[in-house]
Amino acid sequence: MSTLDRPKLFISHASEDKDSFVRPLAKILQKSGMRIWYDEFSLNVGDSLRASIDRGLLICDYGVVVLSHAFFSKKWTQDELEGLFAKEALRKVNLILPIWHGIKRSDVFRFSPILAGRKAILSSESLKEISAQIKQTVSKWDKTRNVKETYIESPLGGAISLFSVPNPPASIQFLDEEKMEKLHEHMKRQATNWLKRSKKIVKRLRARK
Repeated sequence: MSTLDRPKLFISHASEDKDSFVRPLAKILQKSGMRIWYDEFSLNVGDSLRASIDRGLLICDYGVVVLSHAFFSKKWTQDELEGLFAKEALRKVNLILPIWHGIKRSDVFRFSPILAGRKAILSSESLKEISAQIKQTVSKWDKTRNVKETYIESPLGGAISLFSVPNPPASIQFLDEEKMEKLHEHMKRQATNWLKRSKKIVKRLRARK
């Protein structure tokens, strides 16, 4: 897969929200020129769902996360979110663009105080406006990225691309399903540790009030 073909945005969502919001959003983002990873567009017959999603999480630069009551209730979507948090922890930059779909800040806070503190887009806005906000944010974040920090060492050996650049070094590898599974577990452990630290911080802050 060339850099020009590599998806830039991973869309994490609950299947219950496809018809009402996610599919129309994916279509307008794609129409606007954004390269996206969206299951209905990116999966082929016979593909391993787990391996394909892991690969999408690894090769996409950013994650659009459509938060909803359905999202909060599913383990699979929470696994995707943990993967994005782990990627943020590794990169030490913001990668997650949250969209609130039919929920309030208090709903998000109960699910994740960290996410509740982030600026989010509301799904009640027009798709055109939402698409424009996403493109504007991505463009802004792209400008702050340092190409020299685009690659990280893989715990499995070699380097893994977390961001797209014009000329990837030869050491970049695309992992097979077995290695992808190991890397997924590694990222989940990192995300779990990060969330534990975050909860401790929130607990201390609440204790001060």
